[in-house]
Amino acid sequence: MTERTLVDWINWYEKKTGEKFVEKPGFNIEFHPDKGFMQWKQYGKTFLIGQIASADNEYWAEFVKRKGKELGCKVARTLIPRKSPGNNH
Repeated sequence: MTERTLVDWINWYEKKTGEKFVEKPGFNIEFHPDKGFMQWKQYGKTFLIGQIASADNEYWAEFVKRKGKELGCKVARTLIPRKSPGNNH
């Protein structure tokens, strides 16, 4: 995949999902120009995943496993609300 800036990846995310990118307080942003970005945060023994933009999900799955293990996390959870029919949140 070609390299993109963080702004390029955010624009890609917004176009693909139809959602606005929001920096979540307390979350880190892991960014790689050729892989995209992921918001993440450690919450006790849980590795929380916020918004993510990538065309390489396998890369980010390995990142979560590696970083979670490094931090002593036992579980990973996503915090990604999606708009769907009947969901006005």
